[in-house]
Formats: sequence, structure tokens, C-alpha cells
Amino acid sequence: MNDVVAVAFITAASTLAGGAITGGFAYGAARRQAESQEQQARETRAEQRVVRHREVRREIYVRLMTAKDEAHSHINKVWVEKPAPVAESALHELYHHADQVGAAYTLISLEGPPAVAEAAEAIFKQVREEVYLVLSLLGNSVGSRSIYEAHQARYRQAVADRPAVERAFVEAARVVLGGNLAEPE
Repeated sequence: MNDVVAVAFITAASTLAGGAITGGFAYGAARRQAESQEQQARETRAEQRVVRHREVRREIYVRLMTAKDEAHSHINKVWVEKPAPVAESALHELYHHADQVGAAYTLISLEGPPAVAEAAEAIFKQVREEVYLVLSLLGNSVGSRSIYEAHQARYRQAVADRPAVERAFVEAARVVLGGNLAEPE
């Protein structure tokens, strides 16, 4: 009987030892798998943050370009309107469009990077200078001629200065966005 009990103890001990060893391996494998999944989840979240940040920047950059186009369109309209002086509502719209460019520039200066913020600032300054030019010319105009008719050379110079500033912004934005921004029109 002692032999039977001894065999039973040995069998039970070896079964427990085998279970413990198997459990240890299973625990280690599960732990490694959990760590791997956690690392993969961290990498996925980091990639998603990068993509989200890129999209936010892209939206803000497009917002600036849209605001700039609308401001230039309105500035052009004020240049050619007759008779001088231009209606007060048109002047309010001029300020509004310039403010929209300024708001987009402010967002870009927050989102960065610095090279794009500097190029956005150049667009903002260029639009603001055109607005000030138009306002000063409007203040000095009298009669039935548009300010374009009275100051064609200044208009042509203002319009000629636009593409270089736009191009600098688009090039800086493309570097940040990976080349995925439409050409200015």
C-alpha cells in the first residue's frame, strides 16, 4: 500500500509540476502578447495623432488660401467699382476679408511650423498692405472714376506681387504636408 501511495504522490506531484510549467509558459506567452498588443496600440495612436495633426494643418492652410483668394477678389472689386467713393458696405466687407486672412494666419502661427507661419505672415501682410493702399487711394479719390482708372500702375504692381508670396507659402506648406496641397490659381 505504501507503494501505491508513493506512486500516487509522485504522479500527483509530476502532474502539478507539469501544470505549473505549462501555466508558466502560457502566462509568459500571454504577457508577451499583451505587451506586443499594447505597443502596437501605442504606435497606432501615435500614427493617428500625426495624421490628425497633418489634417488640421492642411485645413488651416487651405483656410488661409481661401481667405486670401476671397480678400483679393474683393480688393479687385473695390479697385474697379464706380463711382468713387465706394459704398460703406464694400469697405466693411474689405475689412471682413482682411480679418479672415488674419484669423487664418493666427491659427497657422499656433499650429506651425515656423517656416509655414512666416510664409502665412507674408500673405497676411501683403493682403493688409493692399487693403491699406486701396483705402488710402479711396480717401483721396473724387469724381466718377474708379481707383483703377486713376492708379492702374499701382494696381498692376499690387497684383504682380501676389504670386511670389503665394508660391512661398505653398512651397513651405508642401514640405510640412508631404507635397499634398493644390497649386494656387
